[in-house]
Amino acid sequence: MAYLHSVDLWLIVNGIVTCPSAAGEAHTMWDNANGWAIGLIQLTMKDHVLCKVDTLVVTAASNATDCHVTTWWTQA
Repeated sequence: MAYLHSVDLWLIVNGIVTCPSAAGEAHTMWDNANGWAIGLIQLTMKDHVLCKVDTLVVTAASNATDCHVTTWWTQA
């Protein structure tokens, strides 16, 4: 959590900053930050934990319209 704060990603991870509904530069920037945050969370997990969380996230994403970093954070 502290590292995500330090790289200005925490507000996306905890869902305070949400994905803009309109396509455009803001949406693209949010998508990039979301992907970066997911990658950082993945890099901190041991392989066996990552496999388990990945399974949970895939299931959650199939029930949602998008895969957001908040899913990774809450499933991890």
